[in-house]
Amino acid sequence: MCQEVECQREVRAQGLCHMHYQRARRRGEIQIESAYGAGLDFLRALPETDECIEWPFGRFSTGYGNVKVDRRNRTAHSVSYEMNVGPIPPKYDVCHGCGNRPCVNPRHLRADTHVANMADKLAQGTHHKGERNPRAKITAAQAVSIRDRVTSGERQIDVARSLGVNPQIVNAVVKGRTWADEIRRVTD
Repeated sequence: MCQEVECQREVRAQGLCHMHYQRARRRGEIQIESAYGAGLDFLRALPETDECIEWPFGRFSTGYGNVKVDRRNRTAHSVSYEMNVGPIPPKYDVCHGCGNRPCVNPRHLRADTHVANMADKLAQGTHHKGERNPRAKITAAQAVSIRDRVTSGERQIDVARSLGVNPQIVNAVVKGRTWADEIRRVTD
């Protein structure tokens, strides 16, 4: 029988019925070691070094380490920070001082605002902006050409057809919603 007072249900796990077990998990009263225990063990036993410690297990498509904790996929560097430094403050990101996405060395990690994290990514060259973005349809040179051609009077639809891209891409470049930083860098 379930350990909860006046509950007559059959035990599911850790002495509790299914309902009380799920409730205790939601409240954080039960910590579950995941099937990825080797990953958590790796994070618990990190050596003290100033060098990057790269996550040796699975990774997200973004390059960050992937570890499962309480049946949720989490970034390994965030879990490393929580295990070795402390809780992540609300509305803060865990930032890499080294710019190496798979790094889980707590000495390279810090909690900071999202804006500061994006500024770091730009400074380190790890932000997928412009041609570094794998989904980019045009290059920076083409973006400059688009802006120049439309400014000189050519219709956006004609520019889009000549480049073989969607007219919305041309419009976004002309309006400055995309490629604005790259165009500024090239023309300055």
